[in-house]
Amino acid sequence: GTLEETGSPPYKRRKGSSLNRCSTPTAKPAMTAKPTPTTAKSTHDTAELFTSAPDHGKTRKSLIAKTFKENTMIRIGLGYDLHTLVEGRPLILGGIHIPFEKGEAGHSDGDVLLHALADSLLGAACLGDIGKLFPPNDPQWKNADSRMLLKTVWERILTAGWQLENADCVIAIQKPKILPYREAIRRSIAEILSVEIDQIFVKAKTGEGVGIIGSGTAAAVWCTCLLSR
Repeated sequence: GTLEETGSPPYKRRKGSSLNRCSTPTAKPAMTAKPTPTTAKSTHDTAELFTSAPDHGKTRKSLIAKTFKENTMIRIGLGYDLHTLVEGRPLILGGIHIPFEKGEAGHSDGDVLLHALADSLLGAACLGDIGKLFPPNDPQWKNADSRMLLKTVWERILTAGWQLENADCVIAIQKPKILPYREAIRRSIAEILSVEIDQIFVKAKTGEGVGIIGSGTAAAVWCTCLLSR
């Protein structure tokens, strides 16, 4: 049927389309991306929106949008954790033991990456946080394996009907270098959550010698995740 335009300038929204787009009557930039008709793999399933732009006389296609089923709910979660680094403790990130002279201090095994990821998942699903589920003053969680803690969290999230689209994590640590262990960490997390490795990504940043990260006093992690159901 005919698409109806609503709203007032400079923004108009078209009804009747699975993709809500905003358009403006202002002057076009030097290079304008013009949307072509939506190509859907199946009805109410993944839809791909492509754009065409000048590329030495050829049409360049790039995937710029993906839609979910009409009744799909998506949620974003953000998790953060910080642990001091002390001698006499193992450095464990994502369930992987990394050889180093210091490790995370903590009531459990101190895996700062899995703790931040667990909080990210719990936050997206509105199911609390790890401090509530595994109180640091409870003796039963003393030196607990954080892989088991994350597994417990994930089972709660699956029971609530959620599935993981992806998770992205940043580790802030001055030393050691994390890059040589990145793929092992990604595989470990994917195995804990029973997802594909390409749904998990991890990267590390130093503190450039500044603050508690730069001095090697602590390690911190930020994680985001996308859940759907």
